[in-house]
Amino acid sequence: MEEIRIRKGKNIQLISGESNIVIPYDITSNDIDYILNLATDYSFYANTNQILEGFVTLKKGHRIGFTGLGIIDNNKLIALRNISSLNIRIAREVIGCSDVVEKYIFYKNVLLISPPMVGKTTMLRDIARKISSNKVKVGIIDERREIAGSYDGRSSLDVGDCSDVLENVSKKTGTSLLIRSMSPQVIITDEIGKEEDYEAIENALLSGVNVITTVHGSSMEEIGKRKNIKRLIDEKIFDYYIFLSMKEGKRYVKEVYDREVMLCK
Repeated sequence: MEEIRIRKGKNIQLISGESNIVIPYDITSNDIDYILNLATDYSFYANTNQILEGFVTLKKGHRIGFTGLGIIDNNKLIALRNISSLNIRIAREVIGCSDVVEKYIFYKNVLLISPPMVGKTTMLRDIARKISSNKVKVGIIDERREIAGSYDGRSSLDVGDCSDVLENVSKKTGTSLLIRSMSPQVIITDEIGKEEDYEAIENALLSGVNVITTVHGSSMEEIGKRKNIKRLIDEKIFDYYIFLSMKEGKRYVKEVYDREVMLCK
């Protein structure tokens, strides 16, 4: 199971890579409130910052996304009320899934690319485990608290013995903090997208730290049309671009390009 979709006045939808099951059940407002309160120890509306991001993260890296009525003030979202839909995304560990890319990840700068729900975070987590288990110092910037699934200062998911996890901070802030305080050899972070994310990557590389990160996309042609990513490609920042894909519910490595944008695999 990968997602549980819950919508007010509708049925429950269970989604995996191979199936899509509908369970007859008339979801009510009380059902949605109960789930959110249970998931957040009855403090859902106290988690203002996460609410405004559109999701809350649970123990072990599971995540609940939601939609509802946005409250806008001066063109800025300040609150979300009348929650109408939930998307419970279930974090998965697949130990050893990064074996297929092992020769591309040690002491290299790597960009993992795929459409949503194809396994970037799962692969990234196992890369952290593999690198860290080889006594390489890994700093993980877990902005959405999905990679390590930390709870009470301890990782719930296996990211290796030599990984240090910094949660709930931006990549820009996290990169500076890790470099100053933990002297990582590799920084691993979840999806990049904002201008400051690209600045954080460049800052890490200037400090002699390798970076492994992810972005949404399906081809070199597609990601090359985005201004910030094109800049990184032109500057040959990444040693490898690894594309993940899915067919008939099975995830696989579709293509690997080197820094010259030449096909390796």
